[in-house]
Amino acid sequence: MLISSFYESLLRFTRRAGRYAIGIMKIEINKLFKSVGCSFVILLPVIVFPAYAGCEIEQTNSDDYTVSSETTGLMWSRCLFGQSGKRCESGSASKMIWVDAVNKARGSELANYKNWRLPRIEEIETLLTNCSDRQLLFPGLVDGFIWSASANLDFNTKAWAFNLRENNREVFSRDSERSYLHFILVRNIK
Repeated sequence: MLISSFYESLLRFTRRAGRYAIGIMKIEINKLFKSVGCSFVILLPVIVFPAYAGCEIEQTNSDDYTVSSETTGLMWSRCLFGQSGKRCESGSASKMIWVDAVNKARGSELANYKNWRLPRIEEIETLLTNCSDRQLLFPGLVDGFIWSASANLDFNTKAWAFNLRENNREVFSRDSERSYLHFILVRNIK
């Protein structure tokens, strides 16, 4: 009863606000306290992450080494920067410091598009964290870290990277010799 009430309340009171759905959840717990004659209503703020969490890729473009999602409005490179081929078997994955990765992404003309960029850390997490088909869709992604475009706001000289083995984010120095990382490309298609 509480679960269905939660779901119905969420549908009734939720409104879209940017990337997240924000609303109020109304839980009536009168039945729990009926025997003592009390009546309660609890209102809780709720933040719901997008329904496309996980690996919802609607189109795989094997000819140009990209995958696309109409749901998210994003097109992704299937291989690490520097690799090509249907299984990312050609070329060599490039590792570089953050600022160079940002510039290389912006200058890329993969699949004859010019609006490539580094993905934000949230975009990487949304795409890869729950993706059971990750190795099939992104054959170039191996264990290690990939850069995101997201700077770490606590430290002026650091940026977020995604740990492919642990499926979590970590902070790296943007320009340290120890911070040469791989990266993938993303572009907005909407």
